Amino acid sequence: MSEPLVFIFPMPLNLANSRMHWRVRNREKKAFYACCDNFQLWGDFPPPPRQPFVRATIRATVHAWNKGDTGNVMARMKWPEDWLVTRGYLVDDSEKHLTWEGFPKQIIDRKQKQIIITLTPTE
Repeated sequence: MSEPLVFIFPMPLNLANSRMHWRVRNREKKAFYACCDNFQLWGDFPPPPRQPFVRATIRATVHAWNKGDTGNVMARMKWPEDWLVTRGYLVDDSEKHLTWEGFPKQIIDRKQKQIIITLTPTE
């Protein structure tokens, strides 16, 4: 079994209560992906495995301005999960392939708003 991979993602938009136009939302998502691609290019993210993980557990810690409710916190996880799939770390982010290890831990940090994700492959 491989070692866990740790990612420090920038804080994505809160999409749970969003009413923005789809084009604006898409532009923001592309900017988030480009930022994550740069982190990968600079070596801040671990390189993807040779083969995407078929099964993995995911654990997250959210550093945010204040604590959020369940829906808002989980909505922020969507773009990082999708980025992990599109960049070859995971086969898919469905329940069949990805298991959450509890609810994301929340820490109030007003200076460094980020999401720390630990991805552990499982058999």
